[in-house]
Amino acid sequence: MEKVLQLDKCTIGNAKDPNAPKQWLFMIRSDLISAKLVCDQINNNLSQGVELTYGVVVVPRLVYIITSLFESGGMYEHVKFGQYAHELIPLDEHILSLQMTNIVSDLWLHKDTSSLAAVAKALFNLRGIYGDFNHVVKIYDIYLV
Repeated sequence: MEKVLQLDKCTIGNAKDPNAPKQWLFMIRSDLISAKLVCDQINNNLSQGVELTYGVVVVPRLVYIITSLFESGGMYEHVKFGQYAHELIPLDEHILSLQMTNIVSDLWLHKDTSSLAAVAKALFNLRGIYGDFNHVVKIYDIYLV
């Protein structure tokens, strides 16, 4: 990995530059705005005749609407897709954290339930390791931006 750049509405460097990387990996959230920015970037490179290897990793999971956006733009065959689900992070001996800071605003403000699959998977994996839960205490912080 040579560079890590933040994706925004501008283009990321000059893909025609001979020193530019030949493989681009985009790591985005599973929303249409981020996917559209990636589509625009890839489409811009393809329209300039630049053939690169593209990868798109979607967090927390790859949803159908994102792949259909790439299909409708004619870029699906140029991109390899992947997904990365959030997992529990051990903070101390008996303290685990899921570190999903936007989950409350996604659920209640945006009515986006896509992050619940990651929570369910993490709890399922935890139950598989430690067995049934005898006592559950839930503590969460609300971060509204």
